[in-house]
Amino acid sequence: EALTVYQEIGDLKGQLNAHNTLAMGFMAYGNVAEGKARARRAVEIAQMLGDKTAEGANLLLVAQCRFHDNKEEAARLASLASRLLRDGGDRKTMEEAGPVIS
Repeated sequence: EALTVYQEIGDLKGQLNAHNTLAMGFMAYGNVAEGKARARRAVEIAQMLGDKTAEGANLLLVAQCRFHDNKEEAARLASLASRLLRDGGDRKTMEEAGPVIS
């Protein structure tokens, strides 16, 4: 419902946050395909906004979704996510992502 409101009013940051939350929720409940789709959409919006931290964090979610079906692609995406998080300069996000990126 929140996503629909953000879409109606054209709030990209709100859409980004809603897609991120939905991605994590779908992944937590085992719907990896929908989680990956939501995370990819969040990555696209982050790119439009120029938000490297959000782009990296959501790309990391996509990498986690790919781990079981394509470990090489997951590693490539996690590496790119790591660079984006470093470039974004958000220490807290880097620390939280550390165990996943390592």
